[in-house]
Amino acid sequence: MSAHLATAAPRRNATPSRIASGPGHARDALTSWLLGDRAQVTSGTHTGAAAGWVDREGRAPYVYPEITGYYLQWLAWHAACHGVNDETRRRAAAAQRWLLSWAFSAETPETRVYLDPAGEDWRNAALFFFDLAMVLRGLASTARLGLIEADPTLVARVSELLSRLVADDGMFDACVATRVDAALPDRWSTRRGPFLSKAAGGVLIAAAQFSSLPGALAEAADATFGAALESMSAQSHSETHALLYGIEGALSQPEHPATVAAMPHMVRQLRDLIERSASLGHTPELLARSGRVRLDIVAQAIRAAAFLLPELSNELSNELSADLPTKHLDQMVEVLVHYIDPNLGIPFSPDAPPHEYNVWTAMFAQQALFAAECGPSDARLADLRLCLV
Repeated sequence: MSAHLATAAPRRNATPSRIASGPGHARDALTSWLLGDRAQVTSGTHTGAAAGWVDREGRAPYVYPEITGYYLQWLAWHAACHGVNDETRRRAAAAQRWLLSWAFSAETPETRVYLDPAGEDWRNAALFFFDLAMVLRGLASTARLGLIEADPTLVARVSELLSRLVADDGMFDACVATRVDAALPDRWSTRRGPFLSKAAGGVLIAAAQFSSLPGALAEAADATFGAALESMSAQSHSETHALLYGIEGALSQPEHPATVAAMPHMVRQLRDLIERSASLGHTPELLARSGRVRLDIVAQAIRAAAFLLPELSNELSNELSADLPTKHLDQMVEVLVHYIDPNLGIPFSPDAPPHEYNVWTAMFAQQALFAAECGPSDARLADLRLCLV
């Protein structure tokens, strides 16, 4: 099985890793890349914004508020590991300045901001609860770690945008159309489901940090968090990425009654994913089928398993070896390491065009490689849980 997985991912487009010294050096390479001049725009109108992906020359086709929120969260994680320094303060401040400009750029700011002329993007005809929540969570986490003083005007503006997503039942909708001619596709990101636990958890994190956050938003987030995790047992996502978002949301609020109630379902679903990955030789994009190899999903699965490994070991089926989680996680780590390039970061998928080096995959993978080094009782996992991107 190990040889199977190590060679499963197609390699015709992605640049193989130049790192020969293992996961620790790969993690350090991703850290350096994320603190370099590619993940975050360093000049021009959009200075401080985080890119979705970049090409081999470091050019970004678009910047993304959601990923800028992720980047703030990752900077908080870096500060938790290494302390606050001038460089990370500068980066966090630049990200906040761009978010402030973005938030007031229009009555309804764009979901994806393209740097060059581009065709219509359906995402820009809607407001997304998930994206706004990730912005608010990033601001809260960097403020908690002392990287920024959160701008109250920005917090209020994001809160106002979030309030537009509270439905009549007191919970957040996944998105709301902002144009009468909007044609939003029916997909997991446009309808409610377990993945919203990550967004709702982000608002709860912000509510604990910002006393100015309206109580109605915290109440809506709490209700959404509970409903999202309750739905995990009945109608969980068929897409691995969204399923893992649901688990990540639960991990952000470990003491919440909804998390405690959902834990058996999360463990079962992660167990099923590990078993299916072992039989396929790679982590599938779709639970019912295989789909393309996505490295962000590989990293997400490693992070989730690091927290749920004790429960997973107890839940594995009798047909599998008791140490399968550890063996399979080691193989998943090898897949990530294989595709990391110190100069380019990591691609979204080995199948992606060679110009797509993905920023959120780099953040997920950097944390995954750290988590893979930790034993189940490692105290450092507490910091990772608080700052999970």
